[in-house]
Amino acid sequence: MKNFFFVAFNVIITAFAASPLASDVAVDMSDGLVVEVEAVEQQNGPGDTTAVKDDLQPLMPDVMPSLAKFVKADYPPALIRDNITGTVTLELLVNETGNVDSVKVVGSLRPVLDSAAAAACRGFIFEPARTGNTAVAVLLLYEYRFTLDETIDSLRPGCNFSGICVERGTRRPVADVVVSVAFSDSLCDTSLVLPFGAYLGAIGSFPGQHYDEGRIVTTTDSQGVFRFYSLPACSIIVSAAIPGFEQFETGERIGRGDSISVKYVLERFSYSEYEVLVYGKAKEKEVARHQLSIGEVRKVPGLGGDAVKVLQALPGVSRPVMGSGEIVVRGAPTADSRFFIDGMELPVLYHFGMKSTFNSEALSAIDFYPGGFGTRYGGAIAGIAEIQSRTGTNERIKGLAEFSTLDGSFFVEGPAHDSVTFIASARRSVIGELIRGIFKLFPDQFPFTLYPFYWDYLLKANASAGRAGKFSLMFFGSRDSMSFIFPETRFGSDAITGFADRIGTNTTFHMAVAGWDVEMNEQWKNSARYQLMNIHYLFSSPFGMTLEDIWVNHIRDELTHNFSDRLTLTLGVDAQWSLADVRFASPTGTNAIERDTIDNWRFGDIAAYINLIWKPHDRVQIIPGLRYDYYPELIYNGSVVPAFWDYRSFDNHRGFSGEPSLRLSCRYEFIDRHTAKMALGTYNQTPEPMGMVLMEDFGNPEMPSTKAAQYVIGYEWQINDLFNLDCQAYYNKQWNIPDFVTSDEMASVIDGGDVYKDNGLGRMYGLEIMLRRRQSERFFGWVAYTLSRSERFIRSTDEWAHYYLDETHNLQVLGSWKLRRNWEAGFRLHYVTGKPKTAVVDIVELENNQGGSSIMPVYGEANSSRFDPFFQLDVRVDKKFVFDNLILSVFWDLQYISWLVYKSPEYEIYNYDYTDKMVVSNFPGIAVGLKVEF
Repeated sequence: MKNFFFVAFNVIITAFAASPLASDVAVDMSDGLVVEVEAVEQQNGPGDTTAVKDDLQPLMPDVMPSLAKFVKADYPPALIRDNITGTVTLELLVNETGNVDSVKVVGSLRPVLDSAAAAACRGFIFEPARTGNTAVAVLLLYEYRFTLDETIDSLRPGCNFSGICVERGTRRPVADVVVSVAFSDSLCDTSLVLPFGAYLGAIGSFPGQHYDEGRIVTTTDSQGVFRFYSLPACSIIVSAAIPGFEQFETGERIGRGDSISVKYVLERFSYSEYEVLVYGKAKEKEVARHQLSIGEVRKVPGLGGDAVKVLQALPGVSRPVMGSGEIVVRGAPTADSRFFIDGMELPVLYHFGMKSTFNSEALSAIDFYPGGFGTRYGGAIAGIAEIQSRTGTNERIKGLAEFSTLDGSFFVEGPAHDSVTFIASARRSVIGELIRGIFKLFPDQFPFTLYPFYWDYLLKANASAGRAGKFSLMFFGSRDSMSFIFPETRFGSDAITGFADRIGTNTTFHMAVAGWDVEMNEQWKNSARYQLMNIHYLFSSPFGMTLEDIWVNHIRDELTHNFSDRLTLTLGVDAQWSLADVRFASPTGTNAIERDTIDNWRFGDIAAYINLIWKPHDRVQIIPGLRYDYYPELIYNGSVVPAFWDYRSFDNHRGFSGEPSLRLSCRYEFIDRHTAKMALGTYNQTPEPMGMVLMEDFGNPEMPSTKAAQYVIGYEWQINDLFNLDCQAYYNKQWNIPDFVTSDEMASVIDGGDVYKDNGLGRMYGLEIMLRRRQSERFFGWVAYTLSRSERFIRSTDEWAHYYLDETHNLQVLGSWKLRRNWEAGFRLHYVTGKPKTAVVDIVELENNQGGSSIMPVYGEANSSRFDPFFQLDVRVDKKFVFDNLILSVFWDLQYISWLVYKSPEYEIYNYDYTDKMVVSNFPGIAVGLKVEF
């Protein structure tokens, strides 16, 4: 061999079969001719490493050969699948032209791979070694490594197994489910180009899935969807797991070239509506405020599954009289409080105390302010309740149908468009038919027949318009009618209603509410609402009739500016104006009928308000506010400064027919989890009963607004994440209350004087305590206690006396447990001091012109006596049956079961000569219901 220069050293070049060598690769031998040279690794291309080592010879070429052309060895697929990898060491004789003259295997792997490596090396071309300027031949040791890297790199993801996880019964997509695939047969897919384990490791690196101890794992997205890529064709075991749901496992078969899609139905451990709650207490703004999640209160016993009726189980709310829908807040009549839906007037909150007029399924929260509320609300001198509607789901069309001994209803919601959702419901009572049937079965037990009837409907749409904001439109209506029929009695005048044996009421309203909420930027946002409502009210009895037809317009707009995290300003307009047609009729002492009619009577409450939320310190919050309410129906000189009492030191009555209000609330967390709070403010409203007391013939058209000053101090203790203690002491002073003339003043009425005076005084004060355990995995409940006094000033005796709504003690204890197999059970215990009553102390027999006589009672001091205490025990049991595509729920709400051992008094009915009386008690009721959710 010409110019052959043999040196006694070895050059070791390692090549990776999975990676071809680039053409510009060179081997750097610049370390020179030394006796002992440490191996040097040079990365010549992707996956190719050359190591050079000087052996025992003191001389070596100045320039070592470099690989210029790489030839890939044949790697049989069978050996790849068997995971046969390793290195073949070969001795290469590279001549002075760079070609390989001979190849010798000196380190064997397998014969077939030895031959493949040798064949490949024969095709190598090197840049020859050089000594000076002369090309020389060298003998090299070359390592050819067989690996799986190139095969792995050639894999591309392709989805061949996908699905969706939904909740059993509700079909709601379940997000964040961990879905894993295990493989029961690793040899069935003969098309794999890699060993099974190596293949799983390779596809485990694909985006969206990962490899974990022999399994491929992924997670469902927000829509409950999961996807797997390039799974081998074989039988698989699929598992799905997420906290709160039972473990799911099933088998599937993936065929070669198949792409399968599945739906897995996951069953929750519990299907309680109030299951998803955030532990802890949200930051409060108002001093006297109770906020409860809708789901948490749906199962309170005695409420018939109605969330809004929870108000009757909170401190500060008196027990309603049987069959009434009154909300007595801190000893004040229902007319002194106001009720709202999304900030708009709600004329009727309850269907006779049985169900709320607004379907609980459409609610998101209930805010109850028994007193000390801020400037957002006006036209009330007692409390405020605002229920907040929710937005329909955009997941899918879904709903429910419910039927119980009270009523039947349906509810449906879902997406109407990409950015539009809707809610619709309707309900009709059946309780009236059931009660009438019971009265007919036991006619001797009831001196009258009671027939309640109601229905309501709702349609609401919400739309999102991006930066333009969010829009809503709601149509809502309700009707309530109640008849008390006394079949054996005739009284009053047939000329009033045509019926002399019954008393009836009918209240019907329809409303439309449009809303627009927009955030201009991080500092400015605005919320606007407009309401158009028609109310039709009829009270009919042989003793008188009232008919009202009212059209209400209501605009509320709130503009909020966040100066910083510590300072927020709110400007608001709350304008309500109404037109009313009123018909009134009443018999006189001579059996004549006196009537009064007013058309297009203007009523309203035109108000503007401002408040500031100021946090001078992390533990301190101060909210001062001003509000002015103008009443167009009133004719009087209003106050010029907020009236905390009827000022006598200066003439405060120089303003318009309205009142300014000053309100202030403060909260101070003096120790972690311990908060002191206080509120004070002035409040006012148009005289109640609205309209009647202002009528020219029956009232006083110059009546001023009724005023009140409220003072609240309180203490909160967040005992832990579940327990919370709230204590409040309050004082509510009221004046300018419409007061009916006394018997001594009736002579002046006959001569043309006013039937109502404006000098009525009232005061309410007390203490409220609520210890609440929020919903945990198994239990929620609370203890609510109210110690209160409600009084009115009696002008004839010049002293304070119990108001007819006074209740000294009001204690409620309730709890609800979630049991296994979707059972739930709860109780509510209610104890209340008996309401005041005026006792009959004597009788007077009066002779008439026909020679007969009548017996008239003589009453003692007003409200000087009381009914016996009221005691009530309710129990509720719920059971859910969960199917793949629907949930069937059954409940038993047993009310007044304490009647079996103690009959709580409601009314007293005397016989004709007042020698005996019958005590009417609310009889036990069993509200049984069936609900299907789909």
